[in-house]
Amino acid sequence: MPKYQKSLYRNMVKYIVKLSKYKATGQKVTDKLKLDITAKQDVADITWLRNKLIELD
Repeated sequence: MPKYQKSLYRNMVKYIVKLSKYKATGQKVTDKLKLDITAKQDVADITWLRNKLIELD
């Protein structure tokens, strides 16, 4: 697997873990995390991730 593709999926997993922690605790997602996700482009399925962010908001 190319390094770039690994990076895409690694970033995806990183953000999924962060969002799942917010969902599990019932806390609101921080503005910094929202900004990170909305500005980030090198994530495997950024559209899906942004939709999940909206659902948690």
